[in-house]
Amino acid sequence: MKCKLDWFSFTFPIRTAATSDDALTVKHIMNTFHSWTGQSYLSCVTLSLWQPEKGHGVFTDALVCPLSGIRIEWNSKLPYALCQLSGVSVSNISSHISSEGIAKSANGRATRIDLAVDMETSISPIEFTNCREAGHFKTSGFYTSETGETCYIGSRSGDRMARVYRYNPPHPRSHLLRAEIEYKGAAAKALCEALNSTPLTEVTLSAHLPFGWKHPVWDTEGVEVSTIQARPYDKSNDGSWKWLMLVAWPALCKAHDSGTINLIQLFKEWTNEIPF
Repeated sequence: MKCKLDWFSFTFPIRTAATSDDALTVKHIMNTFHSWTGQSYLSCVTLSLWQPEKGHGVFTDALVCPLSGIRIEWNSKLPYALCQLSGVSVSNISSHISSEGIAKSANGRATRIDLAVDMETSISPIEFTNCREAGHFKTSGFYTSETGETCYIGSRSGDRMARVYRYNPPHPRSHLLRAEIEYKGAAAKALCEALNSTPLTEVTLSAHLPFGWKHPVWDTEGVEVSTIQARPYDKSNDGSWKWLMLVAWPALCKAHDSGTINLIQLFKEWTNEIPF
């Protein structure tokens, strides 16, 4: 079995920004990104020529690095930007930065992490997912297409779900069965903490534990696996969050613009003590 980091996204704080057509905004986004990540990506991205694109969801604007595939999205009304590394992006930069380095670059603000396990076997996704321990996530769907078959375990609206799929020939990965988990929110942050200090294989197999795989091809012998606990979301803090966004954040931005404080340095200091 081969483990792989197949998606990693995180947010980082920004000041009020305009669109990707504004040169000062682009400069601010890029400078803040490199400052927040400790310049971890300088060796694997272009210093210029990032391509402007339309954002997704709540984000209106985006920049994409043509060399690495790293994508940064933002909205002028939000105090943060989103950095996304797809599986292709992770592969593109793997010779420059490790999975541990990627996890540390988020500074505790991971929003989604996908971890995949490839198995060289002829069994189908249905066979694999039907062989699971009782009391775990329920299978939520099975889909076939011209390109392959996919089973989904869990719900997209939750903080953890899994996909088990296989491509049809002549796809170069048609000989592999892939089990891939997707962690979001608090679960992603807990997973990111584990990646900061634990080998990728151990973290990946531990993250798959909640799905109860027990088919013989799922072989974890010789690897120490343990449950990764996610922090529960505390709704009692909703009022505090609104105050931070509507009162405190505008005041901090104003103080930063006047030179009274340095927001980037403050956030770096805070993330060493406060779990985001």
